Amino acid sequence: MPANTRKPSVPSRACAYWNRPDDFHLAEEMLREFGGDYCTDDFQRVADDPAVDAIYICTMHNDRLRLLEAAARAGKPVFMEKPLALPVELLREMADLLERHPILFQSGFKIRFHSLVARATALLPNPEILFAHVLDDPWPDGYLNDPAISGGNVRAQGVYAADALHILAGSLPVAVTASARNARQPSGIEDTMCATFEFANGALGSLAVADAGNGPGAISKFLLEAAGGGASLALFSRFTRLQERDAEGRETTITGEEDGFLRQSEAFVAAVRAGGPSPNPFLQGAIPSIMIARALDAAASGRREIIDVHAWLTANLHPSEC
Repeated sequence: MPANTRKPSVPSRACAYWNRPDDFHLAEEMLREFGGDYCTDDFQRVADDPAVDAIYICTMHNDRLRLLEAAARAGKPVFMEKPLALPVELLREMADLLERHPILFQSGFKIRFHSLVARATALLPNPEILFAHVLDDPWPDGYLNDPAISGGNVRAQGVYAADALHILAGSLPVAVTASARNARQPSGIEDTMCATFEFANGALGSLAVADAGNGPGAISKFLLEAAGGGASLALFSRFTRLQERDAEGRETTITGEEDGFLRQSEAFVAAVRAGGPSPNPFLQGAIPSIMIARALDAAASGRREIIDVHAWLTANLHPSEC
């Protein structure tokens, strides 16, 4: 059981809601719709409340470090939505904070909890080549394309494709080459990127992300393909359909549900009740953001860039804090 983490004494339920003063009405709406004890614009009240056994942090990405610090100092388990932090350099400060204040921390990446994703990894444990895309309709101008708030489609949703590649590859990324550009966003943020990742087990993964328009028909927004050893698979329709082809050429199509969102929350609640371990700890949530950051570095430099996730997270931190 991690330090500062206690087992909850009551069944899980929504207890308190927090939001910033300028959007406080949203917390009030949540309280009315889902019930609970109170809503507040004072996050410290939630962190210090003995009736609160765990905290979900789902705010804009640039506002999370201070909330995580308050929760960690109070010893509360935390579930944090993807991507964990923007600008991505804040991940280093989060890693340092969690080193000093260990808590049960779960990264919110729902795709890896989808039932069909688990089946795909079991079907193809040693892929040789992978392809993933995230295609979306053009994002509206404003805070969604602000590099310091939501970071644009490449940073905010590209992590889904990066996480899918990482999970299906079954290995850490070690290098990347990439091209990226701004095609339409007035903010100048990169809105289109293609990257090729090399993984430690020899697998190669291609990633494409753009808000140039949603994919047609079943391909839709998310698509993942993989092949190796004569077998292949495709996940599509928001990862609710899986087509398989085994080494003997037999093909199967399986239809599932988009169940990752609920399954990840169920896993978090179970881990809190048990006192750990986390079903998706901080490092696992940081890797997709580091992959996107290094791909953008490679696009800017025009070179193959090395990915060392552990060294990247400890960069610029004092040795005693790593």
